[in-house]
This record gives sequence, structure tokens and C-alpha cells, in this order.
Amino acid sequence: MKVAITRPAVYLMESIAIARSYGFDTFAAPMILLRPVEDPRFDSFIHRLFEEEVDFVIFTSANGVRYTFDLVRFQEPFINALNRTNVVAIGPKTDKSLKEKGITAKIIPKEYSSLGIVDILTPIVDGRDVEIIRSDRGNVKLNEALKRAGAIVHEANVYTGVSPDGSWLVRAKELIKKILDRDIDVLTFTSGMTVNNFFEITREMGLYEEIRGICGEMLIAVIGRETERTLRNFGVNADVIPNTYTFEAMMDAVFLNRCVR
Repeated sequence: MKVAITRPAVYLMESIAIARSYGFDTFAAPMILLRPVEDPRFDSFIHRLFEEEVDFVIFTSANGVRYTFDLVRFQEPFINALNRTNVVAIGPKTDKSLKEKGITAKIIPKEYSSLGIVDILTPIVDGRDVEIIRSDRGNVKLNEALKRAGAIVHEANVYTGVSPDGSWLVRAKELIKKILDRDIDVLTFTSGMTVNNFFEITREMGLYEEIRGICGEMLIAVIGRETERTLRNFGVNADVIPNTYTFEAMMDAVFLNRCVR
């Protein structure tokens, strides 16, 4: 069984190793490239943090942690200031990235998603300052829900995700051709943006309708409800959605699905 991996390049080696540990063959083609961004709101966040005006700091990905520290010049004072707040990690990978920097995440939701963060924070954020550090493609529903809960919400973007270009675009098109040739058994998506970029490339190749039809014949695995909803917008249903929102849990669910077929 051959599994297509569409995660950002930074996760490819880890993802390939996980998939192969289940006995799967793999073909990796990132459908999203990560780039740093400059957001003037980040300086405002730093100011509020050092003035001890911040109650909660939310990191929605390990990438957000990495790109945040690329922006911070004096890291030890920054770490100390963060640890005086309630740091929220969206899941275990983000928590691990924070720990590697010396930061303790005091809150991790049961569901590793923006919706999980909303569920756990809604009862405790009324009148509190909440800072969201993430990509510029983040789920606006997180901000809106926290505001409805009475929070004072600020967001700062530290990176962005763009469509594949250069050699990665060549690789993405190679994946689409493999799908056309029925050489891929499982297609995986880990975010709504990977879904959007995938179908945009199929349009550019003039293969949108054909690939969409073939997706209905394949096993499609996704992480998260938001990714599932994005996929449905293209008229494609997900076959596998793990209860735990990690790549390893998704591979485990794919393996179990194969065993019962």
C-alpha cells in the first residue's frame, strides 16, 4: 500500500519513517511551503508580554514556536516572561517544541485543534488578555469564539504557508500524475491549506475533475475537522479521521482500516 504524504518539508523524514513503520510505501510531495513573515503586531505582543499585561499565549503549531524564536533577539528574558503567563499548546508536538525552548505549556486541550482550545478556554478567559501566535492562514473561528467568551484577543503572525514552487511544484505534479495512474492507495491531508493547494494544482494541470473523481475511489485520510470540512468543499469525503490529531494516529487509523477491509 502506497501512502502519499503532503505535509510541509520540515516534517517529511519523520512522516516517512512513521508510515514505513506500519509497512507502507510512501511518496512525499509537500503541498505547502512555510515562510517567515514580518507582522508589526508581534512587537506589540512583546511589549505587552514584558509589561506583564498578558494572561494567555496560544501556540497553534510547532512551526509557530520555531518562527517565534527566530524573531526574538533576547531569548532568555522572553522565555522567563512567557513562563509567567498561561501558555497554551494546541497539541503534544507543539508542547514538545516549547519544552525544548524551556517553556512550560500549562494548558493542552483534549482535542488538538482550534476548537479544542476554544472548549478548554471559554470558561476562563472573560476579561483576560489572550495572545495568539500563529500563521497568517490561521482559523479565524478561534479568535471569534474567544472574543464571544469575553477575552481581549490579539493575534500576531510569524509565518505563512504558500503553494509549492520550484522543485516542490514538480514533485507535487508528479504526485498528481501518480494518482492519475492509480499508483497511490492512500492520500493524506493534515490541514485545509494542503487540501486547497492540492486541488489548485490539479486545476492548473487541467485535471481537476478527473482527480476529484479518482479521490472518490481512494482511501482519503485527514487530520482534524477543519481539514475534513475543507475537503468536503471539493466534493470529496474523508474515509479516515483519527480521534487524536497527530500523523502517527492517522497512520494507525489507516492501518486498522486496511486490516478490516
